[in-house]
Amino acid sequence: MIKVHTVPKKAIEYVIFNIRWLLIPFLLKLIWNILLLMYIFFVKEGLPKEQLIATLEALDIVMVAALIEMVITGIYNSHINKEHGYPGKNITSGILKVKMGTSLVGVSSIDILKAFLSVKPVEWDELWKKIVIHIAFILGAFALMVIDKIHVKSEAQELLNEEKEHELEEKHKNQNKKNENTNAKPAVGHNSIGLNLGELH
Repeated sequence: MIKVHTVPKKAIEYVIFNIRWLLIPFLLKLIWNILLLMYIFFVKEGLPKEQLIATLEALDIVMVAALIEMVITGIYNSHINKEHGYPGKNITSGILKVKMGTSLVGVSSIDILKAFLSVKPVEWDELWKKIVIHIAFILGAFALMVIDKIHVKSEAQELLNEEKEHELEEKHKNQNKKNENTNAKPAVGHNSIGLNLGELH
Protein backbone atom coordinates (compact mmCIF):
# COMPACT_ATOMS: atom_id res chain seq x y z
CA MET A 1 0.00 0.00 0.00
CA ILE A 2 1.42 3.42 -0.99
CA LYS A 3 1.56 5.92 1.84
CA VAL A 4 -0.23 9.21 1.27
CA HIS A 5 2.81 11.40 1.99
CA THR A 6 4.92 9.56 -0.59
CA VAL A 7 2.63 10.59 -3.48
CA PRO A 8 3.57 14.33 -3.56
CA LYS A 9 7.19 13.39 -2.85
CA LYS A 10 7.33 11.11 -5.90
CA ALA A 11 5.61 13.79 -8.00
CA ILE A 12 8.18 16.40 -6.94
CA GLU A 13 11.05 14.03 -7.67
CA TYR A 14 9.56 13.21 -11.07
CA VAL A 15 9.48 16.91 -11.97
CA ILE A 16 12.98 17.63 -10.61
CA PHE A 17 14.74 14.70 -12.26
CA ASN A 18 12.95 15.10 -15.58
CA ILE A 19 13.68 18.78 -16.16
CA ARG A 20 16.68 17.52 -18.13
CA TRP A 21 14.29 17.06 -21.06
CA LEU A 22 13.91 20.84 -21.15
CA LEU A 23 17.51 20.97 -22.36
CA ILE A 24 16.55 19.36 -25.69
CA PRO A 25 15.47 22.65 -27.36
CA PHE A 26 18.85 24.13 -26.38
CA LEU A 27 20.61 21.15 -27.95
CA LEU A 28 18.54 21.51 -31.10
CA LYS A 29 19.66 25.13 -31.28
CA LEU A 30 23.28 23.97 -31.11
CA ILE A 31 22.62 21.43 -33.87
CA TRP A 32 21.19 24.23 -36.00
CA ASN A 33 24.35 26.27 -35.34
CA ILE A 34 26.50 23.33 -36.45
CA LEU A 35 24.53 23.03 -39.70
CA LEU A 36 24.82 26.77 -40.25
CA LEU A 37 28.57 26.68 -39.67
CA MET A 38 28.88 23.79 -42.14
CA TYR A 39 26.99 25.83 -44.75
CA ILE A 40 29.22 28.85 -44.19
CA PHE A 41 32.36 26.72 -44.23
CA PHE A 42 31.61 24.82 -47.43
CA VAL A 43 29.63 27.42 -49.40
CA LYS A 44 30.75 30.88 -48.35
CA GLU A 45 34.29 29.81 -47.40
CA GLY A 46 34.50 32.30 -44.61
CA LEU A 47 33.10 32.76 -41.13
CA PRO A 48 31.89 36.24 -40.20
CA LYS A 49 32.72 37.33 -36.68
CA GLU A 50 29.07 38.11 -36.05
CA GLN A 51 28.06 34.53 -36.75
CA LEU A 52 30.87 33.14 -34.62
CA ILE A 53 29.92 35.40 -31.72
CA ALA A 54 26.26 34.35 -32.08
CA THR A 55 27.34 30.70 -31.94
CA LEU A 56 29.42 31.34 -28.82
CA GLU A 57 26.48 33.12 -27.20
CA ALA A 58 24.24 30.14 -27.95
CA LEU A 59 26.86 27.81 -26.46
CA ASP A 60 27.10 30.05 -23.41
CA ILE A 61 23.34 29.93 -22.85
CA VAL A 62 23.26 26.14 -23.20
CA MET A 63 26.06 25.74 -20.65
CA VAL A 64 24.24 27.98 -18.18
CA ALA A 65 21.00 26.02 -18.67
CA ALA A 66 22.84 22.72 -18.11
CA LEU A 67 24.46 24.20 -15.00
CA ILE A 68 21.05 25.17 -13.60
CA GLU A 69 19.70 21.65 -14.19
CA MET A 70 22.76 20.11 -12.54
CA VAL A 71 22.46 22.37 -9.49
CA ILE A 72 18.76 21.59 -9.00
CA THR A 73 19.15 17.81 -9.20
CA GLY A 74 22.44 17.79 -7.31
CA ILE A 75 21.16 19.83 -4.39
CA TYR A 76 18.05 17.66 -4.11
CA ASN A 77 20.19 14.52 -4.10
CA SER A 78 22.76 15.90 -1.62
CA HIS A 79 20.53 17.70 0.88
CA ILE A 80 16.98 16.35 0.59
CA ASN A 81 16.76 12.71 -0.50
CA LYS A 82 19.52 10.39 -1.70
CA GLU A 83 17.16 7.44 -2.16
CA HIS A 84 15.14 8.89 -5.02
CA GLY A 85 15.79 5.96 -7.34
CA TYR A 86 16.97 7.92 -10.38
CA PRO A 87 20.23 6.43 -11.69
CA GLY A 88 23.05 8.75 -12.64
CA LYS A 89 21.89 11.46 -10.24
CA ASN A 90 23.54 10.13 -7.08
CA ILE A 91 26.40 12.61 -6.92
CA THR A 92 28.00 13.88 -3.75
CA SER A 93 28.05 17.53 -2.75
CA GLY A 94 31.81 17.61 -3.39
CA ILE A 95 31.45 16.39 -6.97
CA LEU A 96 28.59 18.85 -7.49
CA LYS A 97 30.81 21.75 -6.39
CA VAL A 98 33.62 20.62 -8.68
CA LYS A 99 31.23 20.38 -11.64
CA MET A 100 29.84 23.83 -10.85
CA GLY A 101 33.36 25.24 -10.70
CA THR A 102 34.40 23.73 -14.03
CA SER A 103 31.15 24.89 -15.65
CA LEU A 104 31.78 28.45 -14.47
CA VAL A 105 35.29 28.24 -15.91
CA GLY A 106 33.80 27.20 -19.27
CA VAL A 107 31.26 30.03 -19.24
CA SER A 108 33.97 32.54 -18.32
CA SER A 109 36.22 31.25 -21.13
CA ILE A 110 33.46 31.77 -23.70
CA ASP A 111 32.84 35.28 -22.38
CA ILE A 112 36.52 36.19 -22.80
CA LEU A 113 36.61 34.68 -26.28
CA LYS A 114 33.57 36.75 -27.28
CA ALA A 115 35.34 39.87 -26.06
CA PHE A 116 38.36 39.08 -28.25
CA LEU A 117 36.21 38.38 -31.31
CA SER A 118 33.99 41.40 -30.87
CA VAL A 119 33.79 43.82 -33.79
CA LYS A 120 34.02 46.73 -31.38
CA PRO A 121 37.43 47.86 -30.16
CA VAL A 122 38.65 45.86 -27.21
CA GLU A 123 38.26 47.69 -23.90
CA TRP A 124 41.29 46.44 -22.04
CA ASP A 125 40.12 47.58 -18.61
CA GLU A 126 36.99 45.46 -18.89
CA LEU A 127 38.91 42.59 -20.50
CA TRP A 128 41.46 42.46 -17.71
CA LYS A 129 38.67 42.31 -15.15
CA LYS A 130 37.17 39.34 -17.01
CA ILE A 131 40.56 37.62 -17.14
CA VAL A 132 41.06 38.12 -13.39
CA ILE A 133 37.60 36.69 -12.71
CA HIS A 134 38.38 33.77 -15.05
CA ILE A 135 41.62 33.03 -13.16
CA ALA A 136 39.70 33.20 -9.88
CA PHE A 137 37.21 30.63 -11.23
CA ILE A 138 40.10 28.35 -12.27
CA LEU A 139 41.75 28.58 -8.85
CA GLY A 140 38.40 28.02 -7.14
CA ALA A 141 37.67 24.92 -9.23
CA PHE A 142 41.17 23.57 -8.53
CA ALA A 143 40.74 24.20 -4.79
CA LEU A 144 37.37 22.40 -4.81
CA MET A 145 38.97 19.41 -6.58
CA VAL A 146 41.72 19.21 -3.96
CA ILE A 147 39.26 19.56 -1.08
CA ASP A 148 36.98 16.88 -2.53
CA LYS A 149 39.95 14.52 -2.97
CA ILE A 150 41.02 15.04 0.64
CA HIS A 151 37.44 14.54 1.80
CA VAL A 152 37.11 11.28 -0.13
CA LYS A 153 40.39 10.00 1.32
CA SER A 154 39.32 10.89 4.86
CA GLU A 155 35.96 9.13 4.39
CA ALA A 156 37.72 6.04 3.04
CA GLN A 157 40.09 6.06 6.02
CA GLU A 158 37.16 6.38 8.43
CA LEU A 159 35.42 3.41 6.79
CA LEU A 160 38.63 1.39 7.00
CA ASN A 161 39.01 2.22 10.69
CA GLU A 162 35.39 1.27 11.36
CA GLU A 163 35.91 -2.07 9.60
CA LYS A 164 39.03 -2.76 11.66
CA GLU A 165 37.21 -1.90 14.88
CA HIS A 166 34.34 -4.17 13.87
CA GLU A 167 36.76 -7.04 13.17
CA LEU A 168 38.45 -6.55 16.56
CA GLU A 169 35.08 -6.55 18.30
CA GLU A 170 34.09 -9.77 16.52
CA LYS A 171 37.38 -11.43 17.48
CA HIS A 172 36.93 -10.31 21.08
CA LYS A 173 33.37 -11.69 21.17
CA ASN A 174 34.46 -15.00 19.66
CA GLN A 175 37.31 -15.27 22.17
CA ASN A 176 34.91 -14.59 25.05
CA LYS A 177 32.52 -17.25 23.75
CA LYS A 178 35.36 -19.78 23.55
CA ASN A 179 36.40 -18.96 27.12
CA GLU A 180 32.82 -19.29 28.36
CA ASN A 181 32.42 -22.65 26.64
CA THR A 182 35.69 -23.89 28.10
CA ASN A 183 34.69 -22.87 31.62
CA ALA A 184 31.20 -24.33 31.23
CA LYS A 185 32.45 -27.85 30.30
CA PRO A 186 32.23 -30.28 33.29
CA ALA A 187 35.33 -32.14 34.41
CA VAL A 188 34.98 -35.61 32.99
CA GLY A 189 37.19 -37.24 35.59
CA HIS A 190 35.27 -35.94 38.60
CA ASN A 191 31.90 -36.93 37.13
CA SER A 192 33.05 -40.49 36.49
CA ILE A 193 34.44 -40.79 40.02
CA GLY A 194 31.15 -39.53 41.44
CA LEU A 195 29.17 -42.07 39.43
CA ASN A 196 31.41 -44.92 40.51
CA LEU A 197 31.06 -43.97 44.17
CA GLY A 198 27.28 -43.80 43.77
CA GLU A 199 27.25 -47.28 42.28
CA LEU A 200 29.27 -48.62 45.20
CA HIS A 201 26.85 -47.20 47.73
